Amino acid sequence: MLTLDNVMLFIFLIQRLNPDFNRFEIVYSITPIILSITIWTKLLRNKELTISGLKKNFYTKWLIVFTLFCFLSYSWSIETAMSLFNFFIVNLFILIPYSFYLNNKPRLNEVMKTVVFSVLFTCVYFVLVVGIPGYGSGQTFRLGSEGGWNSNDLGLICSISALFVLYLLKNDNINKIKYIIIFGLFVVFAVFTGSRKVLIIISLGIALYYYFNTKSKKIIYLICSSCAITLCYYLIMNIPVLYNVLGQRIEGLISLISTGSRTESSAVIRWNMILYGLEWFKGSPFLGYGIDNFRYLWERVDVTGIGTYAHNNYVELLVDLGIIGTTIYYALYIKIIRRLFKSIRNNREVASFFLALIIILTVIEIALVSYNYRFIQIILCLIYCGYNVSKKDEVPFR
Repeated sequence: MLTLDNVMLFIFLIQRLNPDFNRFEIVYSITPIILSITIWTKLLRNKELTISGLKKNFYTKWLIVFTLFCFLSYSWSIETAMSLFNFFIVNLFILIPYSFYLNNKPRLNEVMKTVVFSVLFTCVYFVLVVGIPGYGSGQTFRLGSEGGWNSNDLGLICSISALFVLYLLKNDNINKIKYIIIFGLFVVFAVFTGSRKVLIIISLGIALYYYFNTKSKKIIYLICSSCAITLCYYLIMNIPVLYNVLGQRIEGLISLISTGSRTESSAVIRWNMILYGLEWFKGSPFLGYGIDNFRYLWERVDVTGIGTYAHNNYVELLVDLGIIGTTIYYALYIKIIRRLFKSIRNNREVASFFLALIIILTVIEIALVSYNYRFIQIILCLIYCGYNVSKKDEVPFR
């Protein structure tokens, strides 16, 4: 259903997903304001924002507490990283109303479709405007490696959106042929970004979703899933074009973990970030060094003198916010996972998908900083809403 809030969410997402749109500063700033007003207005008009509802909404309380702790950390931080201030404020004014509004399956599905089409638009824009790097030259390049784009980000949004399409194929009245084509496009795009996380998200996501959604014969399904993953790995490592984009990066990571070989520079740098981060964590284990301050510590030890994030959400949070802040952040994950396991008995289809999705997040955050990643925070809010939908009878779609 085409509504104002879905249109504004679509615009909001494509602005955040496409680096070429960042230069339109006025529109970039106004869009979240209009989106927030739209959602809040719907809540108030439908009388869905109540005191009792607020007491039951764990996500809202979690987001407020985590945001306040991040702001509080400015008082002991090495450097005051005010760049994240707007990020947290936008989260509060957009994600909190969505956590109330997405209280039934039709609404949740509509927002998931909006996410899918915003990513599809981004992919089409990339092909038509940015172009396929190396096309026609006989060389193979990672998609998103040029022009201000980020290959890992592009791979992440495509692979998660592919899982969304898979869910919608089973849970919504849609044009299945069209969505199967979109699924295939997302998978191809994701693989050719060369992001290692893509393989985990797609293969493990599909395997977990169908495993949790299967009432019987789980052992047979596990065997079939293992064979499918093995086949995918074989194809990636033996088809030249796939090996050049993704296979050699996987090979380098495996070599680093198993033998300590430092042949893949990206994996080596990330491994060093983990080692340094754990050492810094020992220096301030409870409160950390302040939000977004890993980059300032890294700047002191990196040979280039360039500060950047940890590429690992656990290490980033432990260094920035210590044990207390990390515990606050992952309290939401723990609560959702526990309750989704219980909800599978009542609403297997919905609970299975969102349980698989949040488990995927906990895995890939070993190689991803998510607490300040807009797309992931939106996904996390949808997971919470998915849990709420799975645990109760659906209410009429208003």
